[in-house]
Amino acid sequence: MSYRLVSILIYCLVFSACHVGRTLTVQQAAQPAKLPSGAPQYSDVCFSSRWERPRNAEDSLETFQSARNFHATYLNWVYTTNPNFIKKADSLGYRLQVALTPSLPDLPLGSSTNEKGRILNKSGQKVTAPWMKGWNNWWGCVNNPDFQDSYFAHMEAAIQAGAYGFQVDDPAMGFLLLRNKWEDVCYCDFCQKKADSLGVPPTDIQEVSVKDFHRKMKKKPRSLQVGKYRSPATISRGLGAFPFW
Repeated sequence: MSYRLVSILIYCLVFSACHVGRTLTVQQAAQPAKLPSGAPQYSDVCFSSRWERPRNAEDSLETFQSARNFHATYLNWVYTTNPNFIKKADSLGYRLQVALTPSLPDLPLGSSTNEKGRILNKSGQKVTAPWMKGWNNWWGCVNNPDFQDSYFAHMEAAIQAGAYGFQVDDPAMGFLLLRNKWEDVCYCDFCQKKADSLGVPPTDIQEVSVKDFHRKMKKKPRSLQVGKYRSPATISRGLGAFPFW
């Protein structure tokens, strides 16, 4: 943080305090930040290997050894549904945050295809983010039951294996593509039917559909049978409070 920014911040705090009738010190005026649901504690040392490492025979890194080297307590943003990896993290005392994405693969778990329940443009073509062009990582549609089932199945597998919480890549999903004018979406049968019932174009339902999707996915884990280290309250806390961008 620059000296100028610190100076402005101190000025604002003092001005605000004086404005209400008395002068307060910075320490008196400042309020402790309230941690959002599922956030790391101040004492946590967060660490991410992104994937389960080693990824192949040439990979010289190992997730848990690297975590130990950094005295980590919380493993964040990890792309995995491997129950053995998640259970090992739990057994070693790490809280593990599994990454969810708009491009989660089709069922069954372990599949490498991204074809079912995907966002479609006006031409009926599957779409993805600009930086994913050529990867065939097509983004899922939040109104499509196939993608909803896949998304929840990944959550369920992670929770039952012992995951503490989730991080969501690009949580605005299809609305992100639309808002940034990357794609004109979504024209799948499910979005079209929902839009027609409301008398609006499919583009007008994307933002509210994504919000509804996240609310639905946050509620569903409450019905799961989970391990002795987890409870519905812990799961809900671990899912976090999506700010909806």
